[in-house]
Amino acid sequence: MKSTVDTPKKKKKLVQENRVGMFFVNSWLIFFALISLVPMAWLLLAPSKTDDQVTGNAPLSFGNIKGYLNA
Repeated sequence: MKSTVDTPKKKKKLVQENRVGMFFVNSWLIFFALISLVPMAWLLLAPSKTDDQVTGNAPLSFGNIKGYLNA
């Protein structure tokens, strides 16, 4: 029987080789995060408005706290 000794393998360090590529990937992720958060904010603010305020006011404006109680 042969006994072998395992030698520890060298761990390779993760290096960002292409900084321009990483910039575009991160920009793309931030862009999609923002376009996902705006509709979620609207969903949280819409119940605070009346029907006229939903169509007449700015989309991300706040209506009234009573709107949440009525909803």
